Amino acid sequence: MLIDPKYELLGGSVERNGPHSVQTRFLHLLGFPLIPRESYFVTKEGSERKVLEIRRDGRSIAACYLRGLPLAGALWVGMLAGVQFFIPEPMVPFEDDPLYFDKPLLFWIAAGGAVALLVLALLAWIVTRHALSRDARARRAVYATWIGMPADPARLQDPWSLRDDLKRLIADSAEQRGKMRHGFDRWQEILDDEALRDPEVLGAGLTLTRLLLGHPQKDTDPGNLTRLHEQLWIRLCAVQKP
Repeated sequence: MLIDPKYELLGGSVERNGPHSVQTRFLHLLGFPLIPRESYFVTKEGSERKVLEIRRDGRSIAACYLRGLPLAGALWVGMLAGVQFFIPEPMVPFEDDPLYFDKPLLFWIAAGGAVALLVLALLAWIVTRHALSRDARARRAVYATWIGMPADPARLQDPWSLRDDLKRLIADSAEQRGKMRHGFDRWQEILDDEALRDPEVLGAGLTLTRLLLGHPQKDTDPGNLTRLHEQLWIRLCAVQKP
């Protein structure tokens, strides 16, 4: 993904997990975020940045506005204070303008405004960062095996090829164990088997159930998917426990 910094920015980082986060591309004017475009799962490896397009993320968009607007405002108001600091004459004269420490009133107003905007941006970052829990980070480490990045499968843009690959792997595992043949459409029945303890298949099922919660099919019930997802996670933790 190429971004022209003259009119585009990537911001609104949420769900940060080490070098990984969800961010949104914005059109901007002088650093002020204006129009949101696509959202991405972004990971940094050294100086390189890899991205995976996901569905537009409302929390990332809100975070970019709430942080970016006051931050850009602080930059420009701070620049005004800096210019006034080095110019002895008031840029905007006030009637009976008192000098505080040999600086005109405009400098102090602009400097105070810049500090206030920076504090507002910091508070917005604290409120909107949406930190991941330890459990969520552990699940995403499993998803990364199949997606290539520790992203949420429910928010992928077009996961149908991955969905079918996971179903096929689950069906093949059942056939290899002599449980059933042609189990592609009976993957839920295969995963519901309490005897299933293969970490690879459990991880595939965990990823598949999460994916289908975000991209439901006619033959899937959200309540049953949620139940199955949690059961698979419990079994996976049990077999991987040191």
